[in-house]
Amino acid sequence: MIERPNTEPEDPANAIASLAFPEQFLVWAARLWVAKLKEPMAALPSLHAGFQMAGVPDSLLGLDAVLGAVAESALRPLDVRCLKCRSLGADEALLLRAVSLAQHNRFVESARIIAEWLPPMEARIAHRHLRALASEFLEADLSLPLRPSPTAEHACPAGYGDIGLTLVH
Repeated sequence: MIERPNTEPEDPANAIASLAFPEQFLVWAARLWVAKLKEPMAALPSLHAGFQMAGVPDSLLGLDAVLGAVAESALRPLDVRCLKCRSLGADEALLLRAVSLAQHNRFVESARIIAEWLPPMEARIAHRHLRALASEFLEADLSLPLRPSPTAEHACPAGYGDIGLTLVH
């Protein structure tokens, strides 16, 4: 994963401030997770306390599993910005989209996003954790809006509900 400093001008269309609270919370959590990975001894806010206050303490396990898999096996560097950056990174937007798709039972599409980041076996495992995270967020009324795809390649031409079915064709 890469972390970009806050050096670029803010793009109003890509501003963190324009996101709904569940989206902002998830971006904050992902950025803090990466920051703690890079500097484990740094005096940073507690992820556990944040998830407790948001009412989703168990969701931290899912986020940790997904980001841990990405940190270990990513196929390419991911765009995760620093904590102070006001704009959304491309992969941060895809993480939000993957969780939102999972919340809307569009699992094939959310799995495709994860599959861009990880080898097949790790992607399947990470997607299972992402689905649990999405479900726990929904149960706590932290619904992420289903926004248009940032790229057309994430469109799902077939309406299959199981990723395994798409592999048969």
